[in-house]
Amino acid sequence: MATRRRPPAKHRMIVYRRFMMRIIARIAAKEGGKAVVTGDSLGQVASQTLDNLRCIQAASPLPVLSPLIGFNKEETVVLARRIGTFEASAQPYPDCCSFMISPHPETRADLAEIERYEAGIEHIDDFVDEAVAQAEIRFFGQKKET
Repeated sequence: MATRRRPPAKHRMIVYRRFMMRIIARIAAKEGGKAVVTGDSLGQVASQTLDNLRCIQAASPLPVLSPLIGFNKEETVVLARRIGTFEASAQPYPDCCSFMISPHPETRADLAEIERYEAGIEHIDDFVDEAVAQAEIRFFGQKKET
C-alpha cells in the first residue's frame, strides 16, 4: 500500500488510522449511520494522544464519538465481555501494528503536516472504495431491523 512508502515511519500509524476513519465513515453513511463510534482510550497507545486523535478524527466527514475515551484497558475488557464483543476483538490476526508501527511514533502530530503527506498518496479514494466494497458487516447483541 502506498501509505507504507510515503510518510515517514513515525507518522505511518496516524495516516493509516486516517484511512480507516475514511473507510468506516463511508460504511456508516452507506448503512444510514449519522456518526462513527470508536474504542479509543486517551493515551493508551501513541496514536491515542489528544493531538493524534484530533488528526485521525479530522479524516471523518461524520461526527466521531469515543465513549471509552476515559476507560483503562481493564474497564474496556469488562465492557467488551458484557456486550459480547470481546471474543471477536481477541481473535488473532496480523494487524497493522506489526508492520506499520515505528519504534518512535509521533505523539503530537500536526494536522497540516499529515495532510501534506496524504497529498502525496495517489488514489486515496480508490483505496477507500476497495476497502468498503470488501467490508464485512457484523452485528453484535441486538440484530439490526430489516
